[in-house]
Amino acid sequence: DLDVGIIVTDFYMPKMDGIEFLKKAIPLKPNVPSLIITGHKDLLDRMDLSDLVTLRKVIPKPFKIDQLAAEIALHWPEALAD
Repeated sequence: DLDVGIIVTDFYMPKMDGIEFLKKAIPLKPNVPSLIITGHKDLLDRMDLSDLVTLRKVIPKPFKIDQLAAEIALHWPEALAD
């Protein structure tokens, strides 16, 4: 029931990874763009992520907060609207 504008998730998490999380989130929020942050981008680059239709970017760690903010603004421009 949350009104979200973008989903940002880590790849490695306890209980489920970011891919599993997005597979559960996409049917609930099919029009909400998503980003995955990870220290294992090489692993994700070898995975078929084509079924994650809302995934806009895999952001490798380490990253600067400005880079994450720019990606959020790019894929969720309404967040900048006043």
